[in-house]
Amino acid sequence: MNDKIKRLKPYKATDPVNTVNKIRDVLNSLGLHLIETTVKCDTPFHSTILSIKNPENDQIIFSTYGKGSSDEWASASAWGEMIERIQNIAFYMILIYPACPENDDCEIDEFKYFPDERIFTLGAQSDFKFEENFKNLTKNKDDEIVNDKKIIGVPFFSVFDNTIEYLPFRALQVIVGSNGMCSGNTRDEALIQGISEIFERHVLKSFYLHPYTPPDIPLEYFDDTEISNTIFTLQKQFGYSIQIKDCSMGKGYPVIGVLIKNKDNYYAFHLGADPSPITALERCFTEMYQGGNICFQSITELYENSPYDIHADFWKKNLSMTIKSYAGQWPNSILYDESSYEFLGFEHPESISDHIDLQYLLMILKRDERRIYIRDNSFLGIPSYYIYIPGMSEISNFPDNKFSTCYLNFDKFIPVITKLKNSGCKDRQEMMRNLSEYIYFSPSKQFNANEYLRFFQNHFVAQLMSDKFLNLIDFSLLGGRICDHYTDKEIKSNPFLDLIYKCDMTFKPSEIFNYLNLPNCFHCDTCNYSDCNLPFIKLIWKRMKERMKLTLRDQSNIFNQ
Repeated sequence: MNDKIKRLKPYKATDPVNTVNKIRDVLNSLGLHLIETTVKCDTPFHSTILSIKNPENDQIIFSTYGKGSSDEWASASAWGEMIERIQNIAFYMILIYPACPENDDCEIDEFKYFPDERIFTLGAQSDFKFEENFKNLTKNKDDEIVNDKKIIGVPFFSVFDNTIEYLPFRALQVIVGSNGMCSGNTRDEALIQGISEIFERHVLKSFYLHPYTPPDIPLEYFDDTEISNTIFTLQKQFGYSIQIKDCSMGKGYPVIGVLIKNKDNYYAFHLGADPSPITALERCFTEMYQGGNICFQSITELYENSPYDIHADFWKKNLSMTIKSYAGQWPNSILYDESSYEFLGFEHPESISDHIDLQYLLMILKRDERRIYIRDNSFLGIPSYYIYIPGMSEISNFPDNKFSTCYLNFDKFIPVITKLKNSGCKDRQEMMRNLSEYIYFSPSKQFNANEYLRFFQNHFVAQLMSDKFLNLIDFSLLGGRICDHYTDKEIKSNPFLDLIYKCDMTFKPSEIFNYLNLPNCFHCDTCNYSDCNLPFIKLIWKRMKERMKLTLRDQSNIFNQ
């Protein structure tokens, strides 16, 4: 096997300054106001934060994070991620969806997500293929399917079948999230990034589901590369012990890991994926330093929580933290000396062109008998795609499917949270019963109401931690005097309860939210809350929808452009 590593193609198809300028022009045409902040870091790696600001109240409403070997590349990374999230409407799902969640009626005046979406009814014979995709994604069994339930499906291109198939978009957003969302200067560049990210996340999850020890890759393989020189600099400057790991799982996956230990018995582990081993290794470091500094974990704490058990609350929480931001503990198998398989060199050592690299990634998927679905969301003119690989892309249903099911089931209670002032006791009682299951299966054992109120960050309910929110809802169901339901200690430890107690007021449940002066959310014409971002967000969404209608993409033509 030829192990002489080379990256003969350019790092990116376009230089970073031109990339940023092009994306900036597109986003300016939507009326977006963006500010960029460089993160200071005393290392060879750079990072930056790009944020959308509401000009009406100067609030930051949405941010992306860039990383790279220079300020210019970090900037291009942040702008690329911003256009990726906007065109794949992650922007919508976070900020607009709570204003109008999917319901069983699914009556849509125009379209909810994309102009080419369709409404499917579960249990209908003509919708067999969609129902099969829904069950495979959500892991619902036949007896768990609610017949006559209406769900919005969005068309994706099934690459190896050369067909169009519809996937349930809300379930995809909950279970897969941004995994596989990608953008680039060209189609091939974008798709390489998206597929590589899915490989990386799949390997990450595999470490937790079936712990193993990856073998070392001798640093000599990267001789005469810039990243090799950078590693020597870090070792000399900080005294780090740095090991490069083959995280191919013995299956040829183009994933590399970096294990760093410092002198204080702390470690950090990060994965990077790309057809080019050089780029994969570079990504390990750029992402590790994305926030400016490495997020180290205590080796002592790791062994204090041994033996490893993925079903333990500690490990479920850490798996979730690692998936979100690489901020969790890893199974201690990554620290073992004896590897689970042998490093046999690189299957694809030379990176000649994006086209060849993309074909290599597709070959791996075909070899593993995987399916791959791609949706072209380049409606603003910058190549952007959403990729789904069944069995690899899923995020929130690990280590089991219980939390993602609870999360999806909670959609019907979003209107209760966002419209508490107009909610009824029966609705809040049903929500509380559902919340107990939601919290039980949540990796963090928390419920964050602000997740559904990101359009109005200063909303009273958005400021409440999980226990305070539950107390508020609980008291809104009880009514009467505060001292009839809580002890003195409970009252004094809760600012909301203490306020009511000091006012010496007796409440009917229906009066509580009026007393708090909660807004009537989504009645924007009569609202006086200037610090709510919904009017600005809805304006941007309206412009996005107009562009979608003008530039509807032909999903069957992805590889013919």
